[in-house]
Amino acid sequence: MRNHSFDILKLLLALLVVFIHIPVPWRDSILPLTRCAVPCFFMISGYFLYNSDMEKMKKKLRKGIMRMLYIIFFSNILYIIPWLNHYIEMPDSFQLGWCDVVIFFILGIPLFNPEGVHLWYLQAYLYVLIAVCVLLRKSYYNRVLIIAVPLLFTLHILWKHIVPMFVTGDTLTFALLGYFPAYLSIAFPAVGLGMLVRKYQTKINCFFDNKSSWALLFASVIMCYLEVFLLKRSGITNTGDILVFTPLVAFALMMITQFTPMRKPNIMSEWGEKYSLYVYICHPFIGFVIGLIREDMPSLMGSVYHWFSPMIIFFISIIISMIILSIQNYLNTRKVL
Repeated sequence: MRNHSFDILKLLLALLVVFIHIPVPWRDSILPLTRCAVPCFFMISGYFLYNSDMEKMKKKLRKGIMRMLYIIFFSNILYIIPWLNHYIEMPDSFQLGWCDVVIFFILGIPLFNPEGVHLWYLQAYLYVLIAVCVLLRKSYYNRVLIIAVPLLFTLHILWKHIVPMFVTGDTLTFALLGYFPAYLSIAFPAVGLGMLVRKYQTKINCFFDNKSSWALLFASVIMCYLEVFLLKRSGITNTGDILVFTPLVAFALMMITQFTPMRKPNIMSEWGEKYSLYVYICHPFIGFVIGLIREDMPSLMGSVYHWFSPMIIFFISIIISMIILSIQNYLNTRKVL
């Protein structure tokens, strides 16, 4: 039976992702918490990806790979539009070359920035699905996950957090900090952790309960805010997509959700199940469109948007998602797709 608590968590994570990308005057006060959204999305994906029946998991992986290829293709087409707008205004600053295409395929760095920068998540997940699909052919895949999860998270912390303490912005090392593929440093260990939690769920529950999960959540959130405070006070540039304690926040959220199952759906769980991915994909595009017309807004409307833009864009994204899904369902019934 489906645990609809995970759908509500996905809706919350989608909102946190909007806070990451949409500026608001008080964003810095919530930003240390919002960083958990993407790793937690990956962990949830890994949690539901795992199946004790290898053939069923392989089938799920193949289906997921085809779905992600489809989503990546149409998502990139969508973000050509804001990129072309920037190119028309500043052609010298917005150029695409073969180097961009190479790093798009090898490192998963999106082509159509800045609005499309969040699309790295989709490609990272695609590469993880492919990697897991290959690993399942080997008898030692489980040992690989157990080793890779802590190792890759540690490498991310070392490369993105420790190295910047000893280099400056004009060094080659600093310039190379961004080129640690996100599908290795975040996506693979997070998905792997979700799979391991599902596999060893009974054993984990013997040592880790709901109270422990809440305690870990509060402690790790406090440590994230403390980390940001110390980094700012020390003048250290954090080049990482996550903080040191961010994976613990994401893990605690997933465990709390697992310990508090909800068997009956409600409107929030339905939104989370159906629209969270669409919200993730569409919200920067909606922010771009509103940015084009913002100067023509009445002063009161502009002021409201200035202070509450993430929530406004979130709900607009939900409405757009409903429309997209309705069109998709209609085309499916007509056998167009």
